[in-house]
Amino acid sequence: MYKNIAGINPVADQPGYQEILIAPKPGGKLTSASAELETVYGTVKSSWTIIDGTFKLDVSVPANASATIILPKGEQKEKIGSGSHHYECKL
Repeated sequence: MYKNIAGINPVADQPGYQEILIAPKPGGKLTSASAELETVYGTVKSSWTIIDGTFKLDVSVPANASATIILPKGEQKEKIGSGSHHYECKL
């Protein structure tokens, strides 16, 4: 679940989740999902909801790690550092 629905994936050339790809894939009748994964760098979190056609994503990236965020439909792609981040897009 954490890889597909929540979208938490490692980047192949960065072992131990130092570089993370977060690309959630909402679908079916799901309107929310949340997952977290313990890595050697700390806890990675991905939580999303769909409310009135708006996809809302909250992610947490551990210290000394970075992530690339890809929102559904590939509308936004952004590389981020550690910390908590929030994204929204229309579906």
